[in-house]
Amino acid sequence: MLAKARLLIAEPEQEQREQLKRFFEMNGEIELCGMAGDGEEALALILQRKPDIVLLDLLMPRLDGISVLEGLRESPLPHFPHVIVTADFGVKSVIIARAFILGASYYVIKPYKMEDLLNRVLLFAKPSLLSDRSPGDVHSRLKRTVLGLGVSPNVLGFPYIIEATEVLLEQGAHSSLTKVVYPEVARRNNTTPDCVESAVRKAITKIYERDSEGLLSLMGQGMGGKRPSNGEFLRTLMEKIRDGSL
Repeated sequence: MLAKARLLIAEPEQEQREQLKRFFEMNGEIELCGMAGDGEEALALILQRKPDIVLLDLLMPRLDGISVLEGLRESPLPHFPHVIVTADFGVKSVIIARAFILGASYYVIKPYKMEDLLNRVLLFAKPSLLSDRSPGDVHSRLKRTVLGLGVSPNVLGFPYIIEATEVLLEQGAHSSLTKVVYPEVARRNNTTPDCVESAVRKAITKIYERDSEGLLSLMGQGMGGKRPSNGEFLRTLMEKIRDGSL
């Protein structure tokens, strides 16, 4: 029999924490392995008990959710857990984007329905997903980052951004986009370099129009709030993946 996925709950409100505890204890597919009421306790318990999935409120006392994620990134955990972050409606999009950049897998807005939350937890409890949480997995880190910037996997530019960044990592930062990167991505996807370039540009434009603050957080102050070019965006992704900041 497969082991149950182990869940740790980090929720500041005691009544909500107890409600979550009772709810998940009744579910036969999840093993509750810890409860925390503040960020310091949450970080310590995650490092000690190594859960598969963490339900993490972003507005925790003592250490907020972003600080907990930063602590996990700097820790020697052999496998990074799936982190489902929660927050009240109205939390700034730049904070949500930062959570995804730091490794969050999903975002749930409060108040939520328990059944909907259970479905999200069970989604990440699948054995195939639990086995793919190495913080060093470049492809997974890129997917989390692009998702965190608001690009849907259904958008054509989503896989092209990821593959183009991977090609830059393989071929070097100074590789020509038009002569090397776009043709290689096009070859992998049976399309044209022009199609790749256009899809990437449209995806970056959507990110800029939807969440310029999140994009600024990724790109840095040097962009001056302008929409980055394809090359600026892809090379920034590549550099941040390479130096471990994503």
